[in-house]
Amino acid sequence: MNEQTRFLLTGAYNTAFGYGTFVVLYLYLQDVLHYLVIATLAHLIAVVNSFLTQRSLVFRDASPIVPAFLRFNLATAASLILGLAGMALLVDGAGVAPLISQAIVTVISVIVMYLTHRNYTFRRPGQ
Repeated sequence: MNEQTRFLLTGAYNTAFGYGTFVVLYLYLQDVLHYLVIATLAHLIAVVNSFLTQRSLVFRDASPIVPAFLRFNLATAASLILGLAGMALLVDGAGVAPLISQAIVTVISVIVMYLTHRNYTFRRPGQ
């Protein structure tokens, strides 16, 4: 199985996990926390799961874990900022429901994150 296929399969799992985390947190916390705070909490939970699956299953990275995790978090932090801005634009600017907005932002994020992780986070020496 090639890297792109592994990324798509693992990404489907990670996307479902991340979106599911957002949904559960939103349903339980929407009355006490703003949707962007909930999205941030869901992101923090999902990022650890995503790092572990992408490192081991997709990119099969054997480099030291701490630097790779720091690069991964830097890349996902940029994705989080863009995602939160996109959600705010969709929810507050266009009146789209938070659960639908998160789904839209997630689809766009998957494409950007594959390219980022392939070319930065898990880049092999000589690439």
